[in-house]
Amino acid sequence: MAKVYGFHKSGTSFFGAVNEYLMYNNKNQYKLNLTRGLVDNYDENTKYVIHIRNPIDLLVSAFYSFGYIHKYSEKHKHSYEEFMNQRTHIQNIGLDKYCLEYFKLTILPLHVELFKWLEIHREKPNVFISRYEKMKNNFREYIVEMGNFLDFDEDTIDCLYNEMKPQIDFKPVDNKYVIEGKIDPHCRNGTSKQYLTELKQETYEYLIAEMNKNIPEFMKTYLEFNL
Repeated sequence: MAKVYGFHKSGTSFFGAVNEYLMYNNKNQYKLNLTRGLVDNYDENTKYVIHIRNPIDLLVSAFYSFGYIHKYSEKHKHSYEEFMNQRTHIQNIGLDKYCLEYFKLTILPLHVELFKWLEIHREKPNVFISRYEKMKNNFREYIVEMGNFLDFDEDTIDCLYNEMKPQIDFKPVDNKYVIEGKIDPHCRNGTSKQYLTELKQETYEYLIAEMNKNIPEFMKTYLEFNL
């Protein structure tokens, strides 16, 4: 069994697309079990794909998504009124304040728990750390490494590369068009390190410092994975 864990706005929709390809091509033996949230167990007979993205880019992406383009669904745990109130709140406080506020509410506690698990299990042979940045910047090497970890045959790896490469190479939208409502809800920026141009320097320097202070392993991972 193979399980994938990742947070919202980290690019986990990629794994849903992988599953669609596998099912369509009768390769159900490779199907991935995807969870948007924390990994809460460990089994030596399970393969774990832990998908991570720069937490600050996560916040920037969430701001534009939840503040402007994310559609309401019956599956939401909140009512439509609550959903719209949250959207209005996000728009009113703006990007930098949103990142500072939701960092403390969601991103920091989630990553504290994630790195507790990683500190124990990250070096084990059945754990693969999937990096959004490598997926975007070196997809061929990424898909080979992940495919080999999941015991995909070479044909499946090659076909996945050809099938998924166009999705990985999507043209980033300018976030000003998100605010102006001029793009399709499924369009996105998806750029690595977009926080460097989207946030004030004092904002992202504070966020990086807080991650480093609260999670000793974070900066090591940040440098190691070039997040």
